[in-house]
Amino acid sequence: MDVSNNSNFTFVKFGVLNNKKITFIINPISGTVKRKLVEENIFGCFPINEHSTELIYTKYRGHGSELAKPLKDKAVTVVVIGGDGSVNEVAKELLYSDTASLGIVPMGSGNGLARTLGLPLDLNKALQRIKDGSRIEIDTCSFNTHPFFCTAGIAFDAAVAKDFDELPTRGVKTYFQAAYRQFLKYKNKRVRININNQSFQEDLFLLTIANAEQYGYGAKISPNSSLTDGLMELVLVKDLSLAQFAEFTLRLFSGSIHKLKEAKVIKSSESIFLQTDSTIAHLDGEPIAFNGEAEVNIHPKSLGIIS
Repeated sequence: MDVSNNSNFTFVKFGVLNNKKITFIINPISGTVKRKLVEENIFGCFPINEHSTELIYTKYRGHGSELAKPLKDKAVTVVVIGGDGSVNEVAKELLYSDTASLGIVPMGSGNGLARTLGLPLDLNKALQRIKDGSRIEIDTCSFNTHPFFCTAGIAFDAAVAKDFDELPTRGVKTYFQAAYRQFLKYKNKRVRININNQSFQEDLFLLTIANAEQYGYGAKISPNSSLTDGLMELVLVKDLSLAQFAEFTLRLFSGSIHKLKEAKVIKSSESIFLQTDSTIAHLDGEPIAFNGEAEVNIHPKSLGIIS
């Protein structure tokens, strides 16, 4: 076993047998499981006499992308151990790869893509799924030039994502606190929308583009969405009173948001164009700045993932 260090990362590398290469990109601050236990579970599931196994620990936001980029054209399974942000960083570098596959060991708080795929949230079971699972190809989306995999939004959910990102703690309780705080001061966004060759303007509480059914935490903003149907769902929600917001929240977690009378869902396989005075969006829960104009596209079967 060889252990190496440099200014960017530390990795542990094992000998090659049967050309079974697995690279684990690990966010060491995700989840509550200790690093030693993570390593013990990896080595227990992927014995060193059967696999070439590499462990790399990220050091800063965006590091996962840097580590994954040179792996795109290699015959390797790239396993992310971390939360939704880590998954997004790595997955966007593996788009349209015929050789590299993405694996996910969910260690975050929301775990939107992992939950949608039905992946285990338990560390050892998730590793075993990667070992026993098979590669499927899923759709991905882009917001201007930025890839996303589950959801993107430019209204209330973007405000919540920004608030949540600035808080020192994670978890569903913190997310609810951020959502309630934002609701009390949130002002609807006026958005011009062009979808399916139709253009209209709405004052909206929520505008979410969904490739997958949920944000994370089991919060299903688009319960009829599929990762493999070549379609996006545009979810629009008009102004909500406090009582209606309570109903919205209950329906979000019961998978019935489409039954909310203030909600409308439009499916599309073509580009969606948005214009608004908002300058904050979120992609899979990660806030980003933009100039108020967005083109959203779906890219069918563009990511190979172990499921």
